[in-house]
Amino acid sequence: MNWLPEHECSLFLSHNEHHHEKKTVKQYFKKNQFVNDEEWQKAIATDSVWSLSWWPETGGGSYVITASTLEALQTRLKASKWP
Repeated sequence: MNWLPEHECSLFLSHNEHHHEKKTVKQYFKKNQFVNDEEWQKAIATDSVWSLSWWPETGGGSYVITASTLEALQTRLKASKWP
């Protein structure tokens, strides 16, 4: 899993966390949480959401990216620079 971002503190990968509250993608997530509009639409259509949250440093800020597939998360991570 060498595609995961570096992190000193913690990292969480989740799949379909909206199901815990028995909500739809639209009810649980906000459109701006997704890597792009296409991923938002795919997530709604497939009822599938992957989220990656991480804290690069203890006491620092966090990052969250969300997409309809794990592959889309990987693509976004590889295409961007992260601290």
